[in-house]
Amino acid sequence: CCAAGFKQRFLGRGLIDCAVALLAATPFLSGFSRYRYASKPCRTWNTAWLFCVKRELALQIGGFDSSTTPNEDQNFNRRQISRTGKPILIYPQLPLYYQPRSSLAGLTRQYSNYGRARARALRLETKDRRAPKSIASATLHLLITLIYAGAILSRPAFYGSTLLFILGCNLLSVALDQLHWFRNASLEKPRLQILIAALVLSPLIAVVPSLARSSGTIWEFIRPSQRESAAPANA
Repeated sequence: CCAAGFKQRFLGRGLIDCAVALLAATPFLSGFSRYRYASKPCRTWNTAWLFCVKRELALQIGGFDSSTTPNEDQNFNRRQISRTGKPILIYPQLPLYYQPRSSLAGLTRQYSNYGRARARALRLETKDRRAPKSIASATLHLLITLIYAGAILSRPAFYGSTLLFILGCNLLSVALDQLHWFRNASLEKPRLQILIAALVLSPLIAVVPSLARSSGTIWEFIRPSQRESAAPANA
């Protein structure tokens, strides 16, 4: 393997960050990112959250490119996997935790920046050859999110089934992962009322990062931000 990555475990104390933590155990927020799901060591050809890599390899591929911030870790990992032809080892036994944004405004800014950074990275990697395809993909994702939002607002049964799905994913996560934040006695836990409210609202809150990321990607391709590539040549 070209690097060793660690599992990202979400925790929350308030309403919004608790909802994001609950969504992190589902495909709504995490997709198929193995660094959020792994319960035992496994390999991935995608990316990792926090990770360690040999210094020599990091220098060979030019280090982090600050023009792709806050997506610089994925950009770095794509380059090192491409250079070595090897996957990343995800090692979930080390307990590392992440505190999500605690407001809808902060969550929107965060995922909009993720979308814009992803578009910048694609432009650098493909010299704009994939721009039309990426815009089409982001637009489709945006439309699907809007359809989902309309469905949960207009169909109580769909809202209820989505809620049960999120609850089921979290119960499965707790059962499989002994270091999950719900079961770690050293971590401060949210009040039960906040946790229940966060669960009830989570199908709605799931719309926010999805819309923000898709919109950010589309906007960056339409009106590119002026960021210079700043990958270091030395450590």
